[in-house]
Amino acid sequence: MDQKDFKNMFTDHFDRFKYKDKAFKWLEKNIDKTKALFKDVKLRDFIFEPFKDVFIQQDNTDEGKIKSAITTVAIVNMVLAGLPGKMGVGVAVSLGLEIWMAYAIGRQVGIAISGPKDVLKYFGLMGGILITIFEGFRHLLGLGFSMFSIVPGINPLIFAELFVSNFVGVLFWVGFVQLKEKNEFKIPLQLIKQIHTKTKDLYIHQKDILINTLTKKNIKLVGRRIKAWLSGEIIIDKPALKGEIFPFVAMAYLVQGKYDSLNGPLGDVFIKSIRRAYSNELGNATIEEMSEYFSKSSRSSLKGHVNLVKGEMREELGEIAENTDSDQWTAELHADRTVPGSDVTFTNLETGERIVAQYKSTSNPELIETALDKYPDIPIVATSEMEEYFGDHPLVFFDGISDSDLQEVTEENFDRLVGLLDSVNVGEVVAAGVVAKATASLWPFVIAFLRKKITQDQLNQAFEKVLGKAGVSLASRMGYGLLFGTVFAWYLLARGVIIILRGAENLVFSKEKVAII
Repeated sequence: MDQKDFKNMFTDHFDRFKYKDKAFKWLEKNIDKTKALFKDVKLRDFIFEPFKDVFIQQDNTDEGKIKSAITTVAIVNMVLAGLPGKMGVGVAVSLGLEIWMAYAIGRQVGIAISGPKDVLKYFGLMGGILITIFEGFRHLLGLGFSMFSIVPGINPLIFAELFVSNFVGVLFWVGFVQLKEKNEFKIPLQLIKQIHTKTKDLYIHQKDILINTLTKKNIKLVGRRIKAWLSGEIIIDKPALKGEIFPFVAMAYLVQGKYDSLNGPLGDVFIKSIRRAYSNELGNATIEEMSEYFSKSSRSSLKGHVNLVKGEMREELGEIAENTDSDQWTAELHADRTVPGSDVTFTNLETGERIVAQYKSTSNPELIETALDKYPDIPIVATSEMEEYFGDHPLVFFDGISDSDLQEVTEENFDRLVGLLDSVNVGEVVAAGVVAKATASLWPFVIAFLRKKITQDQLNQAFEKVLGKAGVSLASRMGYGLLFGTVFAWYLLARGVIIILRGAENLVFSKEKVAII
């Protein structure tokens, strides 16, 4: 890239400012998504996963927060510059993010800004002083622009876009400082060297980290996630469905009588877990009777109820694990949880042998020792972490489950396991258990993907085997379940299977013809 190319790119970037009104309309429609990208560290680190280390040194000071906002936009623009056709992401989106960036910088500097719309006028001012800025800035670029030709096989335009995006952010930074101190938004020529130094330092920090991770594969990965974020595939507004807090929210819905909110796979498990946890009081109760029962509890006792039900929900997921591991054993939780010393019955489908056992999902070996002393003849199914302590014990077994994590599927046994999957017969959809069967058979593959044991393509393959072509899009959506943990991923899977199968069922029956003889 020579100086002429860079100047053209520089001017093209500022020419986009004339579309600021169109960009602001996009921003208004996507304000929650944009705000989350800048403020939700977990979401940001997921989207930019291969490049997330560029944010590590941005501390929690005002300057650190400003640099983080600039870096977020710079990385987005860098990735878009490296994608063919920018994956359908237009100027309005990129400029919309810069509007939010300018708003975030202004607020951090201390400017009285009520919303992103207030910064639009500064984009007009910035474009108006472009020539003065560039002429003063150009003489400081005594690098022959070789600083952009860094990684073999990577278009230098990508690094140039990163640099220019940083530069735009720094200009707003300096301009807002001038507005606060001098009551005028301007870019004095005497500050050009300072602007260059800030931009260069920020760029070098990013470049030194990105140089080891900037590959075409990673650019495409981040590009797909940006597109998924923009299209709504990455869910950022459903915290009530996260595995860690779902039982608490579900209990609140139950007590408040919001029964419709409990419809769905995870809600069904919640209600089933209540029946098992309170088999005597609520084993055959209606949902209204459950609501009345818990509404009489104090706040402190209600928390205890929730924790008990939460434990039952995890055992329900453990039962799914055993019943989807393709061996000859099946598991069935006791209908009555008060059975002394055991939680589940394992049955060998080939021999008919039955074994009762107890689940111990704990990282404390003393709890397992206590259980062995109290019930010396009943086997224990423990988490894999306990193998270090009880690996040779004849009554302690390890199924690899840790909390809600289920069966391992790895690259090595993927082909064998996917061959065991059965496609769903749409004509059987109305039969009980078809949705559960499809969900249970696919769940281990979801867990394997979340653990990075198999690839997205392999996940797609498994879903297509069971659900047909519609399963591929569901598998893609499942790829983002890792943001919210395994229980939420399971909810998305079960809900997605239901939607696909119901849709297929309607299609089948809509094609039926009745002959009158």
